[in-house]
Amino acid sequence: MPPIHSNILGIAFAHGPVRPMHSCSKILPTDILLATTTKKMDNQDKTKEQLINELEASRKHTARFEELESRHQHTYAELLDENELYRSILEASPN
Repeated sequence: MPPIHSNILGIAFAHGPVRPMHSCSKILPTDILLATTTKKMDNQDKTKEQLINELEASRKHTARFEELESRHQHTYAELLDENELYRSILEASPN
C-alpha cells in the first residue's frame, strides 16, 4: 500500500505527495474511502468534546471559505464590468 499523506484539511490520500487541487485534478473513489476510513479510526480515539470542537472549527472554516468565495465572485463580476467599459471606450475612440 502506498504511503498515506494528508492535506491541509487533514484528509488522507494514498496517491503520492499532496498536491494543490486544480479543476483538472481528480480524486479517486479509493482516495475518499481511505480518507473516510482513516478519519473514522482517528475519531474513535477522540472525546466527544474534541469532536465537537473540531466540528465547530470546520463550520467556521466553511463559513470563511463561503465568504471568500462570495467576495471573489463579486470582484470577478466587477472586473468583467470594467473590462466591458474599457472595451466600449476603445471601440468608440477614433483610430
